[in-house]
Parts: sequence; C-alpha cells; structure tokens
Amino acid sequence: MIPLKTRFTILLSVLLIVVGCKTQPTGFDLVCLYFNDLEKEGDLKGMSKDERFAFIDSRVKKNLLADDYAYITWEALILSPEERYFLFSEAAKEVTKKQWSCQSMQRLSASAAYKTIGPADKLPKGVVRMRGAKWD
Repeated sequence: MIPLKTRFTILLSVLLIVVGCKTQPTGFDLVCLYFNDLEKEGDLKGMSKDERFAFIDSRVKKNLLADDYAYITWEALILSPEERYFLFSEAAKEVTKKQWSCQSMQRLSASAAYKTIGPADKLPKGVVRMRGAKWD
C-alpha cells in the first residue's frame, strides 16, 4: 500500500501537470470570443455597423497587445469587412499552425464595419485613398 503522503504528492504533481498543460487562448481565439459576445450581448438589430465594429474594436484594443498577431491582423483588415473573416482565419491558421474557425465572426464580420468613408471624411491615420490618387 502506498503511504498517504506519497499518494498526495503524486496527486498534486498530476494536477499541476494537467493545469500547466492547458493551452491558453490565442489572440485570434479572443477576437472570436468578442464576436460571440456581440452575438449574445449586443442588440444586433438596433446596432449600426459602426457600433458593431466599435464593440469588437474596443475589446481588441483593451485586451490584446499591439504586437499580438491577432491585433495586427485586425488593424490591417479594418477597411475590408467583407473579406475580414477569410483573411483573419487564414492569418490565424498560419500563425497558430492549426485549423481555426469562428462561426460568430463568419456570420457577423461583414456587418461590423468601420465608419463609412465618404469623399469629405477624414481617413484613419496611415490610410491613403486610392481612387483619384496621383503617382509619381
């Protein structure tokens, strides 16, 4: 029979290994959770595209580091909501080396858009309007 102290030590060791091996969510997974939150908590019918975008964007900026690949990908896709899910999921697969999907993001991504940009509107910093651009 194994002494009680030895059994306790073995049990504690196994628990520490199991807890230590649990994978932490990636930034991509967190963005998916934000879309889940939008779908569950948000008033989708009463929210504009801008409000939906702000719901996700505020969580990304609050919870992810600026050098996180999910943060960088989100920022890069700010003006292409129709293509955002496909490109974001491809980036997630490339970075994590695993299959990645997010049903809520796939459903809602195109309906969460940065404010509509008209000719008189100021573009976000670093974004250049291509239509009518003059090239040297």
